[in-house]
Amino acid sequence: MQQALSVHRQILKEAWEITWRFKPLWLLGAFASFWATQNIAEAFFNPPLFSPSSIGGQPMWWQIPSVGGGISAASLFGLVIGVAIFGFIVWITTASRGGLISAVDAASRGKTTSLSQAWTNGTQRFWSIFGISIAGKIIWGSLIFGITCLAAYVAPRDSVAQSILFSALFILMVIVALSLTFIINYALSLVMLHGIKPLDAAVAGTKIFYKNWLLSLEMAVILYGVGILVGITFVAILFVLLMPFMLLWMITASLGHMLWFFIFATPAAILIVAAGITMGAAFTTFQFAAWVLLFKRLMSGNALAKLIRVFHHPR
Repeated sequence: MQQALSVHRQILKEAWEITWRFKPLWLLGAFASFWATQNIAEAFFNPPLFSPSSIGGQPMWWQIPSVGGGISAASLFGLVIGVAIFGFIVWITTASRGGLISAVDAASRGKTTSLSQAWTNGTQRFWSIFGISIAGKIIWGSLIFGITCLAAYVAPRDSVAQSILFSALFILMVIVALSLTFIINYALSLVMLHGIKPLDAAVAGTKIFYKNWLLSLEMAVILYGVGILVGITFVAILFVLLMPFMLLWMITASLGHMLWFFIFATPAAILIVAAGITMGAAFTTFQFAAWVLLFKRLMSGNALAKLIRVFHHPR
């Protein structure tokens, strides 16, 4: 059993040690979390953005400049500024992903790593990382659109058949989403650590996932569980910290001096938000470290799924 638990435990332990030892990397983790959670680029692949509106049947994005009868200088300037800000955010989040991967690899080999060096490595591979990430989003968005249309037109509405079909398609979408996540993780590691071209990295990442799908799923489940524990811990800490302020609110409200409540509560709220961002950044760094370390294990051939080890080597 000790051997059966060793692979996941060693990876998670080393990932935590790297995360704790190289705290400056949390800054990259904070930016990289945009891709992992609320991906900014999804705004451009959100179906409502391209859906026909009631005015002329044109897509919404096409009508934005025509609101008010034409394109004014202020509208054009605002659009340019918006695009520039969006491009900057995409650049910094994409480079952060690559920087984290290279930094974790260096740390796992006992080399010293710095925030500036990690950032440089990430920017050097920006287009490769961006291409793989966007390709994953396009594939995922296309699958959602196709599956939704299929379910809407094949099965009768408000029927048992439609409910069964939607349930089956939901399970299929979960499987596809997990598979894409694993393939993208491995492809990014191949690009950053081995310098492979994006298309070749995607093909190789698919092969790695196909051969190690069970081990990848086990790691995903473990990280998901860790994420839940981190969330519960943060909520519990937040609840404890908010209790004194709830008491202060009741006292100041009864005395009619709410100004004092805001004087004390505003800095506390800022600290709580900062603590939440810091915890999220650390967890994202930990996740990246775990996936990179798992990838290195798979490339070395020194990893086997826990379930396979347990059933093939019972004690």
